Amino acid sequence: RAEAALFYAAALGGPVEVLSERPLIVKLPNFASPAECASLRRRAVRATTRSTVVSVDDAKAENDYRTSRTRWLDDASVPPGLSERAAAIAELPLGARGRN
Repeated sequence: RAEAALFYAAALGGPVEVLSERPLIVKLPNFASPAECASLRRRAVRATTRSTVVSVDDAKAENDYRTSRTRWLDDASVPPGLSERAAAIAELPLGARGRN
């Protein structure tokens, strides 16, 4: 836990709390400012879609047990600096994302 806490504290420049090592769960206080959170919420509510699951034939499908809503934001839609912090924490190049 101490190693993970040191890594994330150095990356963020502030204290963090490692809640679990397996799976790794880290609480990052003040990762996003109140203004950044408000900006994300405003953008997110504009165009959410029903979340899907992958069916047995590898197709995306809605179902009765997953009722959440999703909104994907590209880097240009995210407040300046937030994408960079997220990329640094994830140890990924900015703009890297999984492909389905």
